[in-house]
Amino acid sequence: QGYSKAMWNGVTTYEWAQQCLKVMLNWSEYNVENILYSECVSKFTLLNKIKSVFDKNIDIISVDKGINKCLVGSISTSGIETQLKELKEYYYK
Repeated sequence: QGYSKAMWNGVTTYEWAQQCLKVMLNWSEYNVENILYSECVSKFTLLNKIKSVFDKNIDIISVDKGINKCLVGSISTSGIETQLKELKEYYYK
């Protein structure tokens, strides 16, 4: 099930690692409090993007529930589909 109203804008672990490296190499350019953020998508949309990128043959049912957990941050990242493709490319070299 994918909640159509559960909004989320996190990042993949691969994106997190890349951003951490950037911060460590350029420490003086960042403030004390920085939050990564990406496009805000529903969990239903997220599951469908994962299904598409990783070529999974599964059914995902939309459920009309959820709340908005999107964050506003100061470090913008690429969209979740791009992040998923980069993650797949990294793990399946």
